[in-house]
Amino acid sequence: MSNRPSPMHSTHRRPAPFATLLGLTVGTAVLLGSSASAAVVDLPRFPALSPDGATVVFTWRGDLWRAPSGGGEAVRLTSNPAVETRSGFTADGTRIVFESERDGLKNLWSITPTGGDLKQLTELDAGFSLSSVGLLGGQPVVFIESALEGDLYRSPRPFTVPVDGGTPTRLHDAFGGAAFNLANPISAEMAAMRPSLLPGLLSAAARNMDRGASSVRLFELGQRYLADAERPTAAILMAGEARGRDWRSGPATKPDAYDAKAEALAALAALGAPVQRLQVVAPADGWWHPGRAGRLVLGKVPLADFGIIHPRVSAQFDVKGPVAAVELYLDALPPRSRKRDAWAPSPLLPLSRDFAFVVDEALPADSLLRAVAGADKALIAGVRLFDRYAGPGIEPGKLSLAGEVTLQPTTATLTEAEIEAVSAKVIAAAGKLGASLRG
Repeated sequence: MSNRPSPMHSTHRRPAPFATLLGLTVGTAVLLGSSASAAVVDLPRFPALSPDGATVVFTWRGDLWRAPSGGGEAVRLTSNPAVETRSGFTADGTRIVFESERDGLKNLWSITPTGGDLKQLTELDAGFSLSSVGLLGGQPVVFIESALEGDLYRSPRPFTVPVDGGTPTRLHDAFGGAAFNLANPISAEMAAMRPSLLPGLLSAAARNMDRGASSVRLFELGQRYLADAERPTAAILMAGEARGRDWRSGPATKPDAYDAKAEALAALAALGAPVQRLQVVAPADGWWHPGRAGRLVLGKVPLADFGIIHPRVSAQFDVKGPVAAVELYLDALPPRSRKRDAWAPSPLLPLSRDFAFVVDEALPADSLLRAVAGADKALIAGVRLFDRYAGPGIEPGKLSLAGEVTLQPTTATLTEAEIEAVSAKVIAAAGKLGASLRG
């Protein structure tokens, strides 16, 4: 997994002078209390530097050793038939935390820098690896990666353990915990009854991209298992290249939030949803990228979420680059109308007028477009945003939104007076949102 604690909070670092350890000699065995013949440390592994930079702890032939970071005599800290591997100093340098397979199971243990006061920190029954030892919220903790709980991930997740021992705690929950878990799952990693379809698609995308796929397009129909009920859901995922490089179009492009929105609207339209009445609001779930995702609602009912998956989340699944996705909530769709009016083109030609409004930069463009479209529902056939501008000529905190309003006459060609009347309604409707006509 790529989501690791920041190096500035970690003491598990590769020391710069570690190459000098290749010339270390082994001297006194501290725990054994006896001298050993000098030998060259031929392949030290898993180095950890003390906070003051003076000492390196490393693994050699299954035991922990310490030595001056600048090179010199190495001293044995542990002597046990079990293998001891990764280690790290606590932030204050008073303890060394390490992995060990003592008692037949891999767990966390700690000792003092001189090899004394051995303590067992965990009693685990699942595999893990020590990532680092550092601070979280000002408190000293051990960072590990493990599949300790049945959850939505197919790879280890980050957990923390207090440096004085205790139960591991999830570092974060990108998709939230599952409301239900299987008593007898195929594997511990697949015990969770998923509250989202996206983790499975992310894992599948990672596998495809690991095998050289430059463009990944996936979908799934299935159930989400929430605390109140099972919810039928459809999900779409796009990763890699949205469009390959070409001499006509230029470099390859990546999928964006607009690609996801287009897929969501196309799918909802095919399912009979009234897409022209949908509003875009901010998504409620934390796995979406802020500002690059949205929720399509009909009234107050969410029909779909779309956008870019938060980079932190996609990185946990080892998916490189932006990932666009959609979740369609099939049980929330309104009943499909059995009556469908036949399309009859108007014999009268449509006409269009452009409007540019200065608005607060916090105003969603969709709110402005919906207000304009509702100014005269009988004549306004469509509204399309074609420009967004902020810069010289626009005061700070404001921006210019320009849209094309299409008018469709129904019984007769519109007169100039009628067109002016519709324009006045458009300006008034925008004014209710604080928008002013740009001069």
